[in-house]
Amino acid sequence: MIVRMSRDATLAELLDDLRHDLAKYLSLPLRMLPRDAEPAALRAALADALWHTRRSGGRSTPARELYARARAELLETKADPARLRALDQAVARALAWEGALARDAPLPRAQIEADLSAVGVELEAWSREVERE
Repeated sequence: MIVRMSRDATLAELLDDLRHDLAKYLSLPLRMLPRDAEPAALRAALADALWHTRRSGGRSTPARELYARARAELLETKADPARLRALDQAVARALAWEGALARDAPLPRAQIEADLSAVGVELEAWSREVERE
């Protein structure tokens, strides 16, 4: 028997997966650092967050790849363009920190944490909206 999920159920599942696989693991490495962590530890945690976001079966997947795959699926569900645009912007701000890792400049922890957690904020708001529909 083939069971077809409604567009909203599929969208809700995709958003839930993104909240877990992207938002949670994007923020986790920095949240695990002590407040007084050394700059090198902050740099390592940010690299971990962006480049080893989701670990499973001995493999790590970077945030950029996780989002690219999920975004393609979101487009297939004909997701709300305004919500997708807002999520795209939040993810872009988070991924922009990849460039900072290449430079030797100090990393502003509060701004990094805000940008990484904004992905979860967008996903949470979108998920609540889908649940109400």
